[in-house]
Parts: sequence; structure tokens; C-alpha cells
Amino acid sequence: WTGLKRWIPKIRWRMGAIFDDLLEYVWRREHHGDLWNALWRALASMEYEPVPRNPNADEKRKRENAEADALLKEKKETLKVARAYAADVCANKRTLQKHAQEDEDARMQLALERYGFDSDEVEAVKRTTKELMAPVLEELANAHKSFLLAQKAFDSERYAHREGVLCAPPSATSSSSAVSDT
Repeated sequence: WTGLKRWIPKIRWRMGAIFDDLLEYVWRREHHGDLWNALWRALASMEYEPVPRNPNADEKRKRENAEADALLKEKKETLKVARAYAADVCANKRTLQKHAQEDEDARMQLALERYGFDSDEVEAVKRTTKELMAPVLEELANAHKSFLLAQKAFDSERYAHREGVLCAPPSATSSSSAVSDT
């Protein structure tokens, strides 16, 4: 029963609702090693009542399907236009940001030249700053990567079950013995 309860949702644990799940469980146990062929044999042995065709109902269904297809096509076209508009807005924003940065750089250059700095000196200072910051930025990126790996390892230890059932934390005795040994 525990095995069944694990795979059957609680909402279907009632007398009338659980019957199909129990039949499926029995069928799967009975045909454990040969599920695919057993499924084909079961489908081949089933008999279906013939469905009488109703031309009026068929026409109605065709109209409904055509309407649904038209709505879906309209929705896709609207989504395509919205995506294109969003891409244009994003491109315009990037262009404006680029122009603003260029304007800021030009104003900075003019201010530095007004106070007697040469443009070659300014470029040298910029390059030196980037070169000095490169190791720090790389170290920061490595620290961030190691933090993410440690967090992932911690999560995999804490949440061992695929549904996210919380496992017991490591025992306090192992950590206290490690502290007392040092």
C-alpha cells in the first residue's frame, strides 16, 4: 500500500476514484517484463462501438476547428509583431546607451584636455586601470563560481529526493568530534 500511495495522488485516494489506479497497478505487475507487447495485445483485444457519422455534427466540428485555427493564427501573428516591436525597442535602447556613453566619453575628454591632460595620457590611464582591475575581476568571477558550486553541493546533500523531501541535516556529533580533535 505504501508503494501505491507514493504514486497515486491523494485526491484520488477515495473509493470511486482509486479504482483505475489499482487496475493499472495490477496490470503493470502482471505484465512487468513485457509492457510494450502487453499494451499492444490489450489494444488489439479491445472492441469499440461503431460511431455513426452525423454530417451536421461533422460540419459544426469543422467550423469550430476553422475558427480555432483562425484564432490561433491571429494569436501567433500578434505575438510575432509584439516580439519584433520588443526587439526594436531593445535595439533602440542599446543605441541610445551607446550614444550616451560616447557623449560622456567626449565630455570627459574635453574636460581632461581643458585641465592640461593629453589624450594619449588619458588612454594610457584607462588601459592601466583595466589592466589593474583584470586580476581582481577574474578573482571575483572565480569566487562567484566556487560559491555557486558549493551552494549546489549543499542543496544536493539537503534535498536528496527528487520531490524535494528534506533530508535530515548532518549529525551534530560528527561536527563536534571534528572540533574537539583539533
